[in-house]
Amino acid sequence: MHRRSQDYDFFRRLQPSVFKIMDGGPPDYQFARDNLPNSLVIARDWALSEQHSDMLKDPVSTGERHAREWDKHQARLGFERAKTLILGINEPHIWEPGVPEALRQYTIAMCEEATKLGLRVGAMQLSVGWPNNDGPDTPPNWSQWHGVDNAIRANNGALVTHEYWADKGPLENWGWWAGRVLKCPWQVPIVIGEAGVDMFVKDASVPHASRGWRGRMSEESYASDLFTYTERMMADSRFVGNAVFAADHAAPEWFSFDIEPACQAILALPVPA
Repeated sequence: MHRRSQDYDFFRRLQPSVFKIMDGGPPDYQFARDNLPNSLVIARDWALSEQHSDMLKDPVSTGERHAREWDKHQARLGFERAKTLILGINEPHIWEPGVPEALRQYTIAMCEEATKLGLRVGAMQLSVGWPNNDGPDTPPNWSQWHGVDNAIRANNGALVTHEYWADKGPLENWGWWAGRVLKCPWQVPIVIGEAGVDMFVKDASVPHASRGWRGRMSEESYASDLFTYTERMMADSRFVGNAVFAADHAAPEWFSFDIEPACQAILALPVPA
């Protein structure tokens, strides 16, 4: 958000498998091109990603329009089409009536239009804990999005979901908070678009300003949790990487998520293998 020099130095040294840019400008994509040659860039436009009502009202036209808007953004931002995943609707409200089917149509339309334009899609962006399961001890139900997996493969895109955990680390409730996406039956690349500690998964009464990891654990403990999560996810060959939420923050309520104090502790750990 503020283009802090220490953030650029951190990513330059980390050489992450994925590098997510939120509402970035040409300098951010230039940094990725010049310094992160092996990173898959994930591009999010906040305003576009929040057009939930448009998707519900006209999913096909909205999906096609979003692909075309990203095509125009590319000319301005200069990101590399072959090494970038463009994102659509963020955390769709699939618990609301009509949204699952709208998301299915929207995602297929966006992938098909993006393919024509030479763009790759990071599809779905489901929030932590979704999709729901149909009963106790049953796996999450992905059948409501039939055809989306084929569209992702045809586009050379990836499935994107968000996974968070609470203060006891990613292994608490493993497979339902963190690790849930590994129960998806689709044979497509998997990218975690947001990950880390968010106490909201366990306690909805926690004030927004203190939901993250800061003030709850040491930098070394958080780095260890991120290492554990990444190592467990890497056991699945579909896993590409995870974008920890977040480096820097746009609004004060996200301050407790900022990884900046833990960056040196993260760099001190070996890359999971």
